[in-house]
Amino acid sequence: MRVIKKNIFKANFLPNFFFKLIKKKIIIMWNNYHIEVLIRERRENNAQYHDLVGNGKRNFWRGVASKINLEFGTNYSGRQCGEKFQNLVRCYRVSKCITFYYY
Repeated sequence: MRVIKKNIFKANFLPNFFFKLIKKKIIIMWNNYHIEVLIRERRENNAQYHDLVGNGKRNFWRGVASKINLEFGTNYSGRQCGEKFQNLVRCYRVSKCITFYYY
């Protein structure tokens, strides 16, 4: 009996370097509902967040991730939630600056 192993992700029309990128980086798609809960949790606990030091902020984001995971059945980590929030803030600031210069 002969066993044939195939790479599920590999297609003939894509270059090999593309698959190396896929293996190293997992793309996470955030739903608008997930983002709303993320922003709501951060907004409601804003004062508490600014009082945290050291691993407290890491634990804060783990708690937010667990709430999102329980509510939607997802598997986000605390680090992913923290990075997503920082990216949202960064995009907001950039868009605010662009809007300011155009008007």
